[in-house]
Amino acid sequence: MDSLASVKCSSYEIVEPSLTRKHISYYTPDGNVVIQVQDTLFKLDLSVLHAKSPVFRSIVPPVYAGKTRLLGFNDQHPFQLPEVSEIDFTRLLSVIYPL
Repeated sequence: MDSLASVKCSSYEIVEPSLTRKHISYYTPDGNVVIQVQDTLFKLDLSVLHAKSPVFRSIVPPVYAGKTRLLGFNDQHPFQLPEVSEIDFTRLLSVIYPL
C-alpha cells in the first residue's frame, strides 16, 4: 500500500491529515484559514493574507457570511499550495507576519 494516503479530486488532492504536521510558529489558534504546503499545515488570518498579498486575494477565496468554503476551513480540508516549498512559504510568512 502507498505510504501517502490520498484522495484525488478534479483539481486538487486531499492528503490524509495524520501525515501532516502543524508549523510551530505559523499555526495559530486564532487563524481562520488552513493552508498545506508539502507536509506542513499553516493556520493563518485570512484578512492579513489578503491585505498583504494580491496573489493570496486571487487564489484563496474570502470568507463570506453564511457560505462554507470547501477548502481551507480545517486541518482535514486544507487549501493546498503544491507548487511551493515549505521553506519558501515560511520565508514569505516571515515578511507578512514578522515575529
